[in-house]
Amino acid sequence: MQEWTDKKAERFTELRVAKMHGELTDSEKIELDVLYKELEALDEAFYAPMLARMEADSAKLQAEIVALEHENAEMVALYNQQSLLINEAKAWLEQFERRYAVIQESYQKLTLTPSIVS
Repeated sequence: MQEWTDKKAERFTELRVAKMHGELTDSEKIELDVLYKELEALDEAFYAPMLARMEADSAKLQAEIVALEHENAEMVALYNQQSLLINEAKAWLEQFERRYAVIQESYQKLTLTPSIVS
């Protein structure tokens, strides 16, 4: 690959100006096309490593997103299990309190005394 020199840059500008004025010969059109292709190749060679790094970074970030989404789904499942456990504990406690109240009431009737623990 050739180097982009000041001389090439100047010639490239001259040819582009001539093209804007409609003054390019057939050989100058070919020369301009060659210079465009050379400039594109230089740009590609210059930017290719950066683009490859950016694509690798993007793939890594996408993998992290997938992992975090999976972890988030697991956290939601754990939260739902914990909520169910809490609701079951509340229901058990309500049932316990009702049964305790029945026992206390039965004790009071048997002994004709106030309950042991109020």
